[in-house]
Amino acid sequence: MTRKLTKVLRNYVDNAEKPGVNEQLYRAMKALEYIFKFIVRSRVLFNQLYESKGEADFMDSLLQLFRSISDMMRGASEQAVRVKGAALKYLPTIVNDVKLVFDPKELSKMFTDFILNVPTGLLTIQKLYCLIEIIHSDLFTQHDCREILLPMVTDQLKYHLERQEDLEACCQLLSDILEVLYRKDVGPTQRHVQIIMEKLLRTVNRTVISMGRDSELIGNFVACMTAILRQMEDCHYAHLIKTFGKMRTDVVDFLMETFIMFKNLIGKNVYPSDWVIMNTVQNK
Repeated sequence: MTRKLTKVLRNYVDNAEKPGVNEQLYRAMKALEYIFKFIVRSRVLFNQLYESKGEADFMDSLLQLFRSISDMMRGASEQAVRVKGAALKYLPTIVNDVKLVFDPKELSKMFTDFILNVPTGLLTIQKLYCLIEIIHSDLFTQHDCREILLPMVTDQLKYHLERQEDLEACCQLLSDILEVLYRKDVGPTQRHVQIIMEKLLRTVNRTVISMGRDSELIGNFVACMTAILRQMEDCHYAHLIKTFGKMRTDVVDFLMETFIMFKNLIGKNVYPSDWVIMNTVQNK
C-alpha cells in the first residue's frame, strides 16, 4: 500500500508542469505531513509483523520519490512555481517522522540537494524559511547530519547577506543556527562554529556596517555577531589569524571593518536604554 502511494505521488511530481496534475500535486503538497505520517506508521506496523520484509524496496521507493521532488525544483517554469513554494513550505514537516524509517544522513543529503536545486532568484524567502524549519528539526541536532547541512546553509546565508536579500529571514536563520550550536546536548560543535566563523563572520560584520543606524534589524544582527564571537574559542581565533597569515591586506581590511563596526556600536547603542543586559553584552 505504501509503495503504491509513493509511486502515485512520484508520478504527480514527475508531471508537475501539466495543468491538471499541477493542481492535484499542490493539494498533495499541502497534505504532505499527513501523507508521510501514514506512510511511516504503516511501515512501522508492517515491520513489527514481518521483521523488515521488503525493506530495500521500501527505501528505494522513498529515495526515488525524494529525488523526483528534488529534480522538480530545478525548472523555472511559471506553471510549477506554486507547487515548488508548497514543497519548500511543507517538505520540512515530514522530517521527524521520516527519520524513524529512513537514514537521517541520507535525508540530510536529500534536503541539501533539494535546496541547491532551487533556481537563483526564485522563491528566495520561501527557501530561507524552509531552511529555518530544517534547523528546527531533529536533523540539525544530530552531529553527523549537521556536518552535511551546515556547509550548504552557511553558503546560502552568505550569498543572500552579501546581496542584502531578505535580511530579516537571514538574521532569523543565523540566530536559530547559533542557538542550536550553543546547546550542550547536540554533540561536538567546535568545527561547526569554525564553519560559521570562516563563512559568515566577515559577512555579518559588513552587513552591520552597511545598515542604517535606525534599521529595525541592526539590533538582531549585532546580537548574532556577539553570539558568534562569544561561541568562538581560542582555537577559532588562532585559525582566523592563520587564514589571514599570507595576505596582509586581508588582515588590514578585516581589522578596519571590525574597528568601524565597534566605533559605530560604541558611538550609539543599538538597543533601548532599558535593555541593560544586551547593552552590557554589546559593550564587553
